[in-house]
Amino acid sequence: MVDQYDGLVDEKLLAKLEAKFGKFRILIVSSNKTMKSTFKRAFTALNFKMANIAVAEDYSEACKIIKEDAPHILVTSLYLKDDKTAMDLFAIHREYFPTSLKNFFFVTTEIEEHYISSLEHEYEFDALLQGQFSFQQYVQTFSKTLEKKLNPTKSDVLVAKVKEQIRAKEYDKGLAMIAASEDLQINEIDKLNLEADIYFKKNEPQEALKRYREVLNFDARNFNALVNTISINFSDKNYGVAYEYTQKFLENFSAPPNYLPIILKVLLFNKEYFKIIKLCKEYDQDDRIDLHVKLNIAAALALCGKSLITSNLDVATEAFERAISISGGQSFNILQMVVTSLLAKSELHEKAVGFVEKYRANFIKMNQFIALEYDVMAPRRSAQENISEGMQLINQNVKSYKIYETIITSSVKTGRRKEVIEDLVFEACKEFPDYSEQFKRYI
Repeated sequence: MVDQYDGLVDEKLLAKLEAKFGKFRILIVSSNKTMKSTFKRAFTALNFKMANIAVAEDYSEACKIIKEDAPHILVTSLYLKDDKTAMDLFAIHREYFPTSLKNFFFVTTEIEEHYISSLEHEYEFDALLQGQFSFQQYVQTFSKTLEKKLNPTKSDVLVAKVKEQIRAKEYDKGLAMIAASEDLQINEIDKLNLEADIYFKKNEPQEALKRYREVLNFDARNFNALVNTISINFSDKNYGVAYEYTQKFLENFSAPPNYLPIILKVLLFNKEYFKIIKLCKEYDQDDRIDLHVKLNIAAALALCGKSLITSNLDVATEAFERAISISGGQSFNILQMVVTSLLAKSELHEKAVGFVEKYRANFIKMNQFIALEYDVMAPRRSAQENISEGMQLINQNVKSYKIYETIITSSVKTGRRKEVIEDLVFEACKEFPDYSEQFKRYI
């Protein structure tokens, strides 16, 4: 070993690592030149050959190298410059190394988002290095992680093989492996979690739930058991129970973005609007979050605003504004929910107008938006103008119960003949039978 690295790792350990892993190929994925150089030096300090170390700038280049060389060891930045993440690479790497004992996956990031550490629980990363490390710390972290797989026990091998069967959807084989392993003294929590995961994926949620509860009796902070217990209870409409476990989860973990949708739904069903608003503040400024998750956050905030608009107008208004901002005007459903809620309060009418005008270009070809725009602008028009523009939209097959209601009320206001109003009510009832009673009160 080169003299400058003397003392970083025990010589006997270094020899063992080299004997078992020295021929492994390594892939480093980062757009940071300094980080790539540091990681190369760290692995050469562990006696890996420089010729076996490849580097990639982004996800697409990394995928190409993985397919060509199948590197056993992968070190990657959490967020890659082509809008991909370490989690995307993890899935690709697992295709080539389904058994975790035969590979290593390291994730590095200097991002300080509160939920980053929880990703290590969500995925089977060998290590997640968050923050700035010295060269010596990288060497020691890599060596300690490699050391853990030097001499896997029979139990370690079994757990890895069962997980491989789960990934391959060979659930019965996985259960048979566990049943035949009584003499291996497999860790009870691992055993119960594996069985529970298998039953969960086999769509036998009650069998899974029974085992997840046993896991939580041993370890009340078990990430896997908590999130799946929440999911099963929510699916079974046990919203109160799901909420109890959600509270326990949030007391111990910052939810990774992928788990936010289910957590927000649990909180919504339990009418915990202020908790939702507070929780969303931890995520709504993070541009790295997936659009699907962002839209779930925006929808939750919009629903909170709708529920709070009568009791707490200021909080509701702020929730609406954040919902629109987070969605970026990309979801008509969220825009419609916000605007419709704002129209219920006359003092918020101009805010509704502002949102519709701002995002008009995104939805102008949608009949639903055109109908919404008609509703928003109706207070600005005369009764005669509402009749004229409303009838024009109906003739263009743009219809909504609100358009009919506005035409009918405007017809009453302008003194149109009773027969005309009756014809409008009849047509409205035919188009929107659920609102028949509401329409019939005008005749």
